[in-house]
Amino acid sequence: MLENFVAVSGTRVAFLSDLIRGSGLRIKNPVDRLYSQHGFLFPTEVNSFNVVAYLNGDKSMEVANEGVIKGLMLRHDGQLDEWVRGDNNAASLPRMIKRVMPWGEGVVFARSNSMTLEESLTAALDVHDDNLELAVALTKETLRHGPSQIHIMNIPDILVELNKRFPLKGKGK
Repeated sequence: MLENFVAVSGTRVAFLSDLIRGSGLRIKNPVDRLYSQHGFLFPTEVNSFNVVAYLNGDKSMEVANEGVIKGLMLRHDGQLDEWVRGDNNAASLPRMIKRVMPWGEGVVFARSNSMTLEESLTAALDVHDDNLELAVALTKETLRHGPSQIHIMNIPDILVELNKRFPLKGKGK
């Protein structure tokens, strides 16, 4: 799989932490770099960190194609937001659009800017009764896979670590 993706099954998530360029080459990126004051970033394309810059108030990100999924951000409160590059209206600055995504018992989905990868993962999840490990393994067999490690983590564990690293001000007092 030479594309970034996010696949959720219940409270578990599979993703690449490396950022995959259009050429298939990767930018090595350890999981620890995905934690920020805004949440945990699941990258879906090479410029996914623009989501963090945008949330920090920087609206000068590069102009990319409309509709590109930049990344999913798991917030401190557990809400999972998908950030998409919005319209490129010349009269305004590039903008991002937030979509709230579900997770939890019974929720299963895959997201990627590659429709082939997204559909393959979705079908593999269906075939394997929503088992992330088996779905990822099947998808790796059918699509090219580069050297990037695929991480499978528990969303509640990510939230615990996120709140340790970046405690919200005024929380726990």
